[in-house]
Order: sequence, then C-alpha cells, then structure tokens
Amino acid sequence: MSAPTAQSLSEQRHALRRQLQAQRELIGQQLGPTTGASRGYPRSMTMRLLTQRPGTIVSLLAGLASFIRAR
Repeated sequence: MSAPTAQSLSEQRHALRRQLQAQRELIGQQLGPTTGASRGYPRSMTMRLLTQRPGTIVSLLAGLASFIRAR
C-alpha cells in the first residue's frame, strides 16, 4: 500500500530530530556566543541584561519615569 519512496516512521523521526537540532544551533548562534559564561547564571536574557548592563537599565528607567511624569 505504501509507496516505495516513502520514508519509514523511524527515518522521519530521525530527519525531524536532525532538523530541530540544526534549528536550535542556529538560534543559539543568533542569540549570542556559547561560552561558559553565557550558559551559567543567570540563565534568562532579562536577568543577564539587568546584571550585566546596569547603566542601560538605569537610563531606560529614567527615560520611562520622565515620560510618565510628562503625561
């Protein structure tokens, strides 16, 4: 009943796993370096921003506060 060119479920699963792994690697490269420091604490991008760039956060909060006060 199945066509001779059809892949078995096992082959489809392996192909999908390879595709997902390739996508994860691409996303990882786009997000930043894969050094040990970036894989450690803190894990979330938000906490990394807060802890590694406090000057940026202070500037952002000051701008937000002045915007809210102006309204």
